[in-house]
Amino acid sequence: MSKLETPLTERFWNGQGTLVLEYLAVRGSKTRGKRLIDGVILPDGPSTKAHWRDVDIVGKDIICVQTKAK
Repeated sequence: MSKLETPLTERFWNGQGTLVLEYLAVRGSKTRGKRLIDGVILPDGPSTKAHWRDVDIVGKDIICVQTKAK
């Protein structure tokens, strides 16, 4: 997580729905690096933060957030 980007992601989230920071989109292997999404928001979820292992996004509405500090 970035000290500059994480606060921007949290402000965009604004406490509405469930926020998952650094959502693992692609697992790493010997031939590729892991890919993380800066933030995933489940707008219909409870207003809380969660770890990517603790949420199931299959069949749910989600908002993917790519944050840049500049």
